[in-house]
Amino acid sequence: MKLLRTPLTWVWLLLAALTLISFMLGTSHRAQAGTSVSAPALWSAVALVLISFAKVRMIIFHFMEVQHAPWPLKRVCDVWIVVVAGAIVLTYLGVGQPAAKADDTATASTSTLTTGESR
Repeated sequence: MKLLRTPLTWVWLLLAALTLISFMLGTSHRAQAGTSVSAPALWSAVALVLISFAKVRMIIFHFMEVQHAPWPLKRVCDVWIVVVAGAIVLTYLGVGQPAAKADDTATASTSTLTTGESR
């Protein structure tokens, strides 16, 4: 079994296993329309993003052969993965969104402007 001795075969098998894990995580927490996202579903989504970017790194380094490239290119690829994955996770978690109280104030101001009446 010469095929099982190559590193690319093991990377491919790991990618397939991570894909199955992602599928199981993604189907285990189904959101209902009009409801808020539960904490387990939120962290499952974050885990899915992180697993996806782990897979991206494996593909870039092993199948695109960046592992044999000069170290600056390796670091640029690593930084890109961390920045993009971090931005997606932070966006999903809602970091930087205004608090609910500020949101209520904005709604009250808008209704005053449109109707001319205050609450």
